[in-house]
Amino acid sequence: MTASTEGATDTAATTDSGPTSLDTGSETGHQTTAGGDTDGSKPDLGAAPDEHCANPGPWPLPEAPLLELPRFVAHSYIDLDQIGWMTKFRSSVGHDYSDAFERCRSMKHYAYPIDEVDWGAVELYAPVAGEVIVVEQERYGSRVQLRSTLHPEIDFVLFHVDLMGPLAPGATIAAGELLGTHYGDQTYSDIAAATTVDGAWRLISWFELMTDDLLAVLQARGGISSPSDIIITQAERDAMALCCTNGQFDDPEELSDWVPLDAGNLAQPTRLGLATLDDDDGRLR
Repeated sequence: MTASTEGATDTAATTDSGPTSLDTGSETGHQTTAGGDTDGSKPDLGAAPDEHCANPGPWPLPEAPLLELPRFVAHSYIDLDQIGWMTKFRSSVGHDYSDAFERCRSMKHYAYPIDEVDWGAVELYAPVAGEVIVVEQERYGSRVQLRSTLHPEIDFVLFHVDLMGPLAPGATIAAGELLGTHYGDQTYSDIAAATTVDGAWRLISWFELMTDDLLAVLQARGGISSPSDIIITQAERDAMALCCTNGQFDDPEELSDWVPLDAGNLAQPTRLGLATLDDDDGRLR
């Protein structure tokens, strides 16, 4: 699929081997007639969550599917010992990174190192065993998209990877295999995960896919007791809808969207605003 221009959302193209592309720099959204009356009219879903915004999107959007997600991710994509904070799913950090079912929210997780860490030395790993689908140069480092071998309906995307060696689509990767390091302190490291519903990507939180053992590693640090601590639900975000213009959030990011991994850590990230649409342009391919 040819990538659309910034600020536009396309549903995923599909091939016999599965979906191939989605531009998640959403700004136009999608409309649907599904669920309407037999005469073709649409049900009354009430006002759009972002009707107060200067640039509200089309309404309604397709109804988000209820998914039964496997919990199979046993390896962190990043060296957690070097990370002090991560953002919530559907946060206000970065830029609009949404799917066909939602708009104007960051449906991925950013990671922020602890203060004394060299950002360019933070190691990045394959969260699962799988096949490399895309390797693409970004402004800062490379974007790597990996399709799970165990659950090929689920893809993972790691952003801003400084690869340790050549990596090409078609390569097979072991779970926990070192891919390289984070590019550096010009931008945050981030991870996205997605599955497909009727040919369209549905973004999901990496935390929803973790095994109990991996979640226990985070729980031991005390900052996160369950995935719900780091996931804003769709209903919660709709009730506190963000506003976007051309794929960018209209308002500054909320510090409360950064979750400390260590209990009792009252400090907050000091270098904000490092993730922009120009950095990774929002495209999950």
